[in-house]
Amino acid sequence: MLYIYIVICAAMIAFNIIFIFASKIYPYALKFYTNYFYKRFLVLSDKFTKNGSIGACSVFIIKHLLVRSFALMALDGLLDKLKAKEMDKAHEMIRGEFFVIQYLCEKFLKQSPRKMAYFLNILYKYNICEFRSDDEVLKIIKKYLYMPSLYCRYNAMRILYATGDVKKVIEGVEIINKSDAYTHERVLSVGFQSFTGDKDELLKKLINGFYNYKEWIQEAICNFAPTVSGNYQKEMFEFLKDESLSDSIHILCIGYLGLFPYKDAYGYLIDCLKDTDKTKVRYAEYAAKYLYAYPCAETIFALKQAMFSDKWVVQINAADSLEKLGLEYNDLLEIFNGNDRYAMDIMQYFLDVRKLTSDKKDECGGKLYGRSI
Repeated sequence: MLYIYIVICAAMIAFNIIFIFASKIYPYALKFYTNYFYKRFLVLSDKFTKNGSIGACSVFIIKHLLVRSFALMALDGLLDKLKAKEMDKAHEMIRGEFFVIQYLCEKFLKQSPRKMAYFLNILYKYNICEFRSDDEVLKIIKKYLYMPSLYCRYNAMRILYATGDVKKVIEGVEIINKSDAYTHERVLSVGFQSFTGDKDELLKKLINGFYNYKEWIQEAICNFAPTVSGNYQKEMFEFLKDESLSDSIHILCIGYLGLFPYKDAYGYLIDCLKDTDKTKVRYAEYAAKYLYAYPCAETIFALKQAMFSDKWVVQINAADSLEKLGLEYNDLLEIFNGNDRYAMDIMQYFLDVRKLTSDKKDECGGKLYGRSI
């Protein structure tokens, strides 16, 4: 038994020694291979310039070498190291030998999720698919959207966004919609914002197919809409009134209608603010936050009433809106003469912030942008 224990201890010590040694040597090995790849790149670049091809032997080596993680990292290091002129040359070589990229895209479908995601990241990072947006490669890229790995789907979508093609992005979204894999709506909405084509056209297509998508994709669309256009008030108001949609979507619609006021939605927002249903508290919170965009006597009256809500978030948002409407102390005597100390304090806070911000702006010669609360 003692000997077994000694063997186990010796094995653990040996493992730790090897691990420490590998950790120390790893950066130097990666640097060595990156420099080796760079030298090979210069040789292949000259060869490509003379012959219009890098040669069958080099293609064979690249095909079988780059499926290894270490080679991928060295390739990433090489492409990151290349200067502008050299990168142009690299792109020219890729265009000439693009079948290699197509082969690798197929090959990596059978690799581990980590390798897949890293490979796709390299394709996106160095715009390798940018100049072949109609190529068969993009059909293969879409296959990665069926993968359970979030990073695979994320990087595959980034490649589609970079094409600037609305149709291809919509096809990608439809694939994700059909799969069981979940992606947080924020990831998708930020991805939409990185789209290099006509964002308004993309948003139009997404809204037209809104009811065909899962709830989290609908939320991503509603998050994306305010960053693109204010021309969809009617559609957002219809979504807001649709009881079949989730509360989260309704809240996003209220935010949109606050940023881009819509006359027909005013009465509905006032009703949301006045609603005492405990299940609709968030509606009142956001209505109070955005009603300043609808300046009128009825809005001011409703916000003053909201200052006496039993929900402190509603009070804060109502006070913020009243301040944004430009009301002064004398316009708010109902609040300051009332019995709700919190309402008085939070209203005074926003008025003080405005005064301090105004004084600071005067000191800066009128060059103060925004305010911090």
